[in-house]
Amino acid sequence: MARLTDSADAGASPRPTSLGRRFARVGAGLAVAGLVACGALYFARNRVLGPLLVAQASEWLERERGIVLGVDGFEGGWFSELTLRGVSVTSVPGAQEPLHVHVDELRLEHELFRLLRGDLAGLQAVSARGVEARIELGAGSGADSEGETSVPELAGLPPLPSIALERVDLDLRLPQGRAVELRNARATHAGGKLALELPAIKLAGEWPILPREFALVADVAREGERLDVTRLEVQGGAQLKASGGSVRLAAGRVQLETPLEGEGVRGQ
Repeated sequence: MARLTDSADAGASPRPTSLGRRFARVGAGLAVAGLVACGALYFARNRVLGPLLVAQASEWLERERGIVLGVDGFEGGWFSELTLRGVSVTSVPGAQEPLHVHVDELRLEHELFRLLRGDLAGLQAVSARGVEARIELGAGSGADSEGETSVPELAGLPPLPSIALERVDLDLRLPQGRAVELRNARATHAGGKLALELPAIKLAGEWPILPREFALVADVAREGERLDVTRLEVQGGAQLKASGGSVRLAAGRVQLETPLEGEGVRGQ
């Protein structure tokens, strides 16, 4: 009897081991399959994941904001840098304030996991080339109850990342038949310092200033709710220079404190 018991026990003991091995094999297989799937998804991120995310974002923007988003292609590793080509942002047909923006190339440098946590400081640099924008603002855009245009509070704005914009064309349509056209503009921002190069500015409609066509170069530094103008030059139909001064944006109003020297400029 003892031998039968021993033999029975000996015959039954491999079963748990065999079952455990099967579970181990299944787990290993699933792990390998998961790694393969993640690897395939990572290597196909620019062809599969990118368009999927854009489609989801565009659906939400169209439903909530009346804006359609499109991206032609993606390049980069996503974790620290990403390049988007053929980016378009367009308002839906019939929008009260039509909007169309197209960017040939948009490059982002960032820390992905910080952005996923909602930390905007994770966006470190933005550069764009070949920007075309047509924006039409209605009569109520940026106006308060007295009909005056308000400006944002500088002190409440978060720190901006490094920004570089090249080949920017802007058509801005404003209320009362006014319009602003910029051609081949450039702008850079780093460490709170902004540099603008606007070689061709054209004003249309009724404006309280002259001339209507000119070029502008400006260097501005942000300090709290104040913008320090370290360089301002206007050329073309007028000549205007400023070697220093400041613009204070507070309580939704603009206060200009800067010595100006020039000729051919008229207005308020």
